Amino acid sequence: SPAGNLLPRTRILTKNIIGTSIMRTVGRRMLSSTISIVGPKHIVFGNVERTLGLLVKETIKREKPLIVTDQYLAKKTNVVSIMIESLEKVGIKDVEIFTDTAKEPTTENVDRLVDKLLEKNTIDCILACGGGSVMDAAKAASVLAECTDKDLASYKAPYDMSGEVEKFPVIALPTTSGTGSEVTKFVVCTHSTTGEKMLCLGSAYVPRVALVDYELTLSVPAKLAAETGIDALCHSMEAMVSKKANWYSDACAKSALSAIGSHLRLACQGDRNGREAMSRAATMAGLAFGNASVTLIHGMSRPLGAHFHISHGLSNALLCPDITHFSLQAHRSGYSQVAQFLFPHDPTLEHLPTNLAQLNGQLGLPMLRQVLSHIKTQEFLDLIPRMAKEALASGSPANNPRLPSESDIAHLYRRIFLRGENNDAASWHSWQP
Repeated sequence: SPAGNLLPRTRILTKNIIGTSIMRTVGRRMLSSTISIVGPKHIVFGNVERTLGLLVKETIKREKPLIVTDQYLAKKTNVVSIMIESLEKVGIKDVEIFTDTAKEPTTENVDRLVDKLLEKNTIDCILACGGGSVMDAAKAASVLAECTDKDLASYKAPYDMSGEVEKFPVIALPTTSGTGSEVTKFVVCTHSTTGEKMLCLGSAYVPRVALVDYELTLSVPAKLAAETGIDALCHSMEAMVSKKANWYSDACAKSALSAIGSHLRLACQGDRNGREAMSRAATMAGLAFGNASVTLIHGMSRPLGAHFHISHGLSNALLCPDITHFSLQAHRSGYSQVAQFLFPHDPTLEHLPTNLAQLNGQLGLPMLRQVLSHIKTQEFLDLIPRMAKEALASGSPANNPRLPSESDIAHLYRRIFLRGENNDAASWHSWQP
């Protein structure tokens, strides 16, 4: 196997996952007496300084960690020093730091991290502290380091990387409230040569431990809090209506949606309670889509972000209202619950797409034409066929309650981009289905 030393699927199922069964689809729900729940062995909501050292020494029983983070967190915040202090309290002094990460992870970034892990026998675990990009890079590297074929493209979806990482287990510490990468089996990484935004999946990518400390998110600026917050919203909404949804993913999604509806706006205003609630909500949303998968929004978001270098959360926000309108009637009960949690003041099902657009406006997020004001119309239109193919090939659209064709996806890209073409004052507040 090109995956090398990773454990076979049968072993991981008995070792890491609660319950296994063959699922059957009834209507749009997956029903069975048991389900397979994928997630970290340990999810800890607590303070980094008091908790991290104990998790490394006693929970995963390692003593030579590599802190993987980004240059901003390493140079402009005290996060790394807090982590080191926590490790030193339990006698761990042999700590290395890796900051060669990118805003959006690429295969080159991952390859350099793999080289760091393997260059000498001085590392035995990874502490991934950052947003989704940092955590995804760390997750990918921890797996590739144990593979014979170290080309991440060999393992893009639908390849399922089953097994459990033994050499370099990951403790994930999110510093934003959106991606949920700290609890999922998914990695998103852009191929440095082709530009393709690849989805990689499998239980091997799940961090061993998720340590969620909302205080790590307190310095996040409002714009990033808005973008990552909408990412968490999409995760939970898509999980609710996914064809792979189940009672466990529903419970996690409802918990996340309730918190997002009550606290996203507050979090974007810097409110401490809002930041704490959104931190928990993002993790719950991660557990939701990690066990139900995402749908058309994420399927279309990846090509859009890859080709035009738009952040993942913003890409989701730009697509969310129109795709929700496209899908609404195919899962009225699921979207009705979403509306009730997010917009209790106006839970009318048919108003959900407009309310999502209004929320984008309230959070100060731009529309697609504003983001791509430097792109000529024909340049975008010429890319639509390729993006539509890539979106469909990702597999996520197959989970959508309304199954889209390639032409449906192309139409949605075109419609979203051309909104307000002849109206410079167009905004989310004037959005109409």
